[in-house]
Amino acid sequence: MSFFKRQKPTEAVRLARRKSRFYFGMGFLIPMLAALVGFALIGVWPFGDGTVLIIDSLHQYLPFYTDLHEKLVNQESLLYSFSAGLGYDFWGTFAYYMASPLNFLLALVPKANVADVMDLFILLKIGLCGGTFSWYLHKRDQGRKFLPLVFGAMFALSSFIIGYYFNLMWLDSVAMLPLIMMGIERIARGEGGRLYGLSLFYGLWCNYYIGFMLCIFSCLYLLVCLAARRGLNVKKVLVRCLRFGWFSLLAGGMASVILLPAYMALASSESMLNNSFPSTIRFYTNFIDMLLAHFAGQAPVNISDSQVGLNAYCGVIVLILAVLYLLDGKIRLRERIGKFCLAGILMLSFALNILNYIWHGFHVQNGLPNRFAFIYVALILTMGYDVLRDIRRIALWKILAAGILAIAFAAVSFALRLGDLGTEVYLITLTLLLIYMNLLLIARLWRRKKTLTTCLLGGVMLAEVVAQGIYGIGCNGDVTRSIYLKDQASYENLTAALDDDTFYRSEIDSQRMRNVTMFAGGHALVMFNSTMPASTTQLCDRLGIEGRTNKNGYNGVTKLMNDVFGIKYVLSSNGNGSTLYQFEKVNADDNLTIYRNDNALSLGFMVDSAIKGWDTSAGNPMDVQNQFVQLATGGEAIYVLDRYIDMENGQTYGIHVPDNKQVYLYLPNRVDKLELTTPEYSKTYDTYTDHLYVINSMDGNSEAEFTVTMDEGTTQTAIVYTCANDAYQAAVDALSRSQLENVQADGNKLSGTIHAESQGTLLLTIPYSENWEVLVDGEKAVPVSIGGALMGIDLEAGDHEISMTYTPAGLWPGAILSGVCVVLFILTCILEAKNRKEAEKKMRLEFSQKANSFQDGIFTRLNEKKEELERAGRTVYNLSVGTPDFKPSRRVMEAVSKAAANPDNYKYSLKDLPELTEAMIRFYQRRFGVTLEQDEVMSLYGSQEGMTHIAWALCDPGDLVLVPNPGYPIFKLGPLLCDAAVWEYPLRPENGFLPRLDEIPEDIARRAKFMVVSYPANPICRVAPDSFYKELIGFARKYQIMIVHDNAYSDIVFGGRQGGSFLAYEGAKEVGIEFYSLSKSYNYTGARMSFAVGNREIISKFKTIRSQIDYGIFLPVQYGAIAALNEPQEDVLRQCREYEERNRTLCGGLRSIGWNVPDSEGTMFVWAPLPPRFT
Repeated sequence: MSFFKRQKPTEAVRLARRKSRFYFGMGFLIPMLAALVGFALIGVWPFGDGTVLIIDSLHQYLPFYTDLHEKLVNQESLLYSFSAGLGYDFWGTFAYYMASPLNFLLALVPKANVADVMDLFILLKIGLCGGTFSWYLHKRDQGRKFLPLVFGAMFALSSFIIGYYFNLMWLDSVAMLPLIMMGIERIARGEGGRLYGLSLFYGLWCNYYIGFMLCIFSCLYLLVCLAARRGLNVKKVLVRCLRFGWFSLLAGGMASVILLPAYMALASSESMLNNSFPSTIRFYTNFIDMLLAHFAGQAPVNISDSQVGLNAYCGVIVLILAVLYLLDGKIRLRERIGKFCLAGILMLSFALNILNYIWHGFHVQNGLPNRFAFIYVALILTMGYDVLRDIRRIALWKILAAGILAIAFAAVSFALRLGDLGTEVYLITLTLLLIYMNLLLIARLWRRKKTLTTCLLGGVMLAEVVAQGIYGIGCNGDVTRSIYLKDQASYENLTAALDDDTFYRSEIDSQRMRNVTMFAGGHALVMFNSTMPASTTQLCDRLGIEGRTNKNGYNGVTKLMNDVFGIKYVLSSNGNGSTLYQFEKVNADDNLTIYRNDNALSLGFMVDSAIKGWDTSAGNPMDVQNQFVQLATGGEAIYVLDRYIDMENGQTYGIHVPDNKQVYLYLPNRVDKLELTTPEYSKTYDTYTDHLYVINSMDGNSEAEFTVTMDEGTTQTAIVYTCANDAYQAAVDALSRSQLENVQADGNKLSGTIHAESQGTLLLTIPYSENWEVLVDGEKAVPVSIGGALMGIDLEAGDHEISMTYTPAGLWPGAILSGVCVVLFILTCILEAKNRKEAEKKMRLEFSQKANSFQDGIFTRLNEKKEELERAGRTVYNLSVGTPDFKPSRRVMEAVSKAAANPDNYKYSLKDLPELTEAMIRFYQRRFGVTLEQDEVMSLYGSQEGMTHIAWALCDPGDLVLVPNPGYPIFKLGPLLCDAAVWEYPLRPENGFLPRLDEIPEDIARRAKFMVVSYPANPICRVAPDSFYKELIGFARKYQIMIVHDNAYSDIVFGGRQGGSFLAYEGAKEVGIEFYSLSKSYNYTGARMSFAVGNREIISKFKTIRSQIDYGIFLPVQYGAIAALNEPQEDVLRQCREYEERNRTLCGGLRSIGWNVPDSEGTMFVWAPLPPRFT
């Protein structure tokens, strides 16, 4: 199909693409390097021992990425992982946190450098944000040079990017926003939707959460763009809305293999299940505080428990530009209103809980406020960019009004201390606003200094955001990576020394990192993950283990639950953890000590089928664990109530720990702080205190005490339980009779064997999910939910093989939908391309085949290449065009100037001035000894134009013209325009670069209509002897060939010789004409003044042809030519000597370095052979 064929891009298209790549590349580089400086200053590796992975990126993302690294390196399935949370849907987590294609590069680095690569990813993604925004602004207005890069840096170094860069999974999608905006603008103009569809697809793919925000914005931005368009009717609006909707659906559909599993995983999490639409209206902040968020010198917001905070800073100049945008009459009123309304909606959404809830994916913002602020930043930067385009046409009073308004707000804020800001913030902002107002006024007043004022203004803007970005990075700080790498290395070394190849769970009890065991490489109970099933966290909470939204901890794990969950090893940094009395010390290094639990159960074990009735919501944690023991084993409860304690603020209470008993303290409700001291350890708990506490010690008959802090005048109840060790052991012995053996837990597969002593239920301590396919002895079995959280499989007595495979919910429907939508997207793009080409064909002007067969002239193309290199900062020595670097004589310039001052000289000059013709006749007689008549002279718009048009007078289609090779390109162009044939006669060095006329084939010579000859010759730099011209005239007479001699360089001949004229030879006028140019001899290049002289019949026909084309040469140019022809020749001779000296210097210098370049005999050029290594 024809629309698959790619046409070769024109030079203009290639240049535009190079410019686009330049703006993307520089827009990428500037903020990335600025951030790199910030990283280096705070000691990020390799500049120190730091990493910028703070807050959630330390506790969640680094362990997740490490888990991904291990799966990639070991070629494990990405569908499930047993590394934390008793087991979790890895694909759902991957879809939510790690879908960026960049993450697959983790497989190329060692495990210990995963954090360093993540730091690098953050740098690259900051650069990507700057690159796409710079590219977008360049595409919107390709006449701007420096400002797209400045605004790109303002976006990439905004407080949103800097404050939230630790959420690196957001940044790919954030970087797609400028591309989405460009795609929507194209759709609004009636163009295709490919860019919009691809960029939205990538944004949705990389992050479900940010992608949702991009979708909301896209709908609103389309309305703004359509409202701003002129000439739209209902049909056009409908078509463009349908195109937008179709590509939106395709984008979501193509990403559905990621989106559906991510949604399904999130849907089962506690944060989603406990989420509800706001029932009351609440404002998080006010308009004043939102404006204050634009001030410079503030630390960016990283996390906020109060849900208040806005990362809106992107350069304080936007406070002025926003007002100017509203006042800029050069921008359509509808566009200004639309964008201001959209910015207003975004600002209202920062404050109003209902709108905020919607923007955050129908979810509360949960500690990271206003995660959609990047959209606002991009919008106001775009508005500011548009204003600066018009700054030189905006009235001064408007600039003053906008500047004074912004400065007044900052001053009043400082005076009244609005906002909780430091003095330096107000002062920095006021100073910058004063500078910007003055720079804008200067830009407005100095219109002719556009480049200077733009660079000055842009330089200050760039310096501000770079400094603020580096400052923000410093405020964010870093964490010491070696602390966590030591834990990772210790875990690997200590567990490797165990020589234990069974499946087991373990915990590192320091919890310096929430998912530390996952990071270290183990299988853990503990996990912090937004996709963590609510059932898992609820089970932990109901068992008295620390558990809350999306996370659990190791606090409150009883000795029984350590066994049930198969926690076989605990690693401790200080050897005094709360559960260590339950374990036996095995080994240690200089960082961690490892302890073993010999009672730890397998991943699966047989229990009584009554366990299916286990109700984890019945009673407190000890009641729930007692019920578990009773249902699972058929035995008695093992936990006994010891006493209740009514606690008061600041009071200390003692607990006796008797021999052979476990003691646990339970706080049903949270207190502000609990300080617990036992013989084994002392610890203070000040968050989420409502769980069990292990009181025991290695030795019995000891004392423990605790102190609580809570609201004065209130009381809370604490409950103490004991458990006899023999009762506990009996329960564990009963549970351990039939355990799953030969456990293989790899990727999304779990298998093992078990001997069931009696009919019952195999309890698997992995989260229950219907996504497991269970085979018992090769037959499909239906798992049951135990306690609403764990897996159970009913088994008959006997030996069984268990095989399980996990497939994430939504994976296959998502994959099928993605595949279908990819095909539909490709077909849609093909159809759009076909329709676009057909539309272009209808609109395209049809040119002649002759016109289409030509390309830009060689000198035009060389000049474009020169300009491209100069724009890239290269120094270019332009040797491509023979342009003199001397100036015309004073007499010539005065003649032109005087004639140009006479208004009569601006009329048509239908024929040459008589004085010009007489001057040329006298010049040829004086210079060459050639006598010319009035009808043997005519003027030309330069010899190049003459060479083109002479063919129209001398030949018809199909005629043959002889031209030299090598030769000036124009020699062939004239005949080709007349559809004549060209035969190139060779000029070879062995014949002195003269044509061998006797070697021109007889049939060619008889067919030839005219012959182009040029000496001194361009480009071969040779002159012809008298004998050649005599032979040439004889050849022309013999075959009745007209000669056209180009005599452009007769005044530039070296070696003391003087150039002559073809017409000086006997018989020359009978067979031809000669072109003589003032360009080189008199430096009259731009005036385009040449003459055709010679055979009067040829001149007469040539005049007739040219009279149909133009109305003569501009009279001031003719007067200048008269002055040149009449003046003495000393300047011409002096100029020739200068050219000769230059030629000898250049050629001699080249020969001295081994390049054998012969001296030229004349002209302005050097004809150099290629050096040997280039041949």
